[in-house]
Amino acid sequence: MYTYKENRNSSHNQIIDMIRPQSTVLDVGCGQGILSRDLSLKQCQITGIDNFCIDQSVNSYFDSYFRVDLDTSTPLPLKGKFDYVIVADVLEHLRTSRQRLVELRKHMHPGSYLIASTGNIALWVCRLLLLAGRFDYTERGILDKTHVHLFTIANFKRLIESCEYEIVDTSFTPIPFELAIDPQKKRPKLINAITQIYQIAAKSWPCLFAYQIIIKARLKEQSHAGC
Repeated sequence: MYTYKENRNSSHNQIIDMIRPQSTVLDVGCGQGILSRDLSLKQCQITGIDNFCIDQSVNSYFDSYFRVDLDTSTPLPLKGKFDYVIVADVLEHLRTSRQRLVELRKHMHPGSYLIASTGNIALWVCRLLLLAGRFDYTERGILDKTHVHLFTIANFKRLIESCEYEIVDTSFTPIPFELAIDPQKKRPKLINAITQIYQIAAKSWPCLFAYQIIIKARLKEQSHAGC
């Protein structure tokens, strides 16, 4: 289960800021509702999909919830179209990532947006580990042992574009220092200062310093007629 990243430039907060209030949202791989919790405060109508049996407190964030194993060929039990389709930190877990991205196009209209995020395997930390001859999987993070795909900025963009989406914006996140070096929240001002400085580097040299990649995309114009 993923932990909410509190820093202002985290993927969670950037994605929430991208969603207009009172929108219809499909949260694919919604987990325990980390994003949906805050989107419900924006009066969004939220449909969640994941393979969890969620409890009542989480269920309250959703207008609809479907329990589906996303890494199978089972079609998604959805009807209608959504203003936003979110696949946050999901595609790296799916062998069926391309199939799901193509399928999700059916649930978008010309004004809809796909918002997808993933970790950046070209992060300087990963490069140094490789230089040292190490490639150790972990319980969470970029080298989460449940990941079946690892992405750089370039090949994540290629995946999205190959499924007939047009990328309209790409943004990046800093390393979540609040989780990495201050989990007890004893030095919030120091961690916030480090994060803000690091975010400048992530924006300036994302291939090397971005911890996560966030892509905002829409259907390609020539594909609208078939959706």
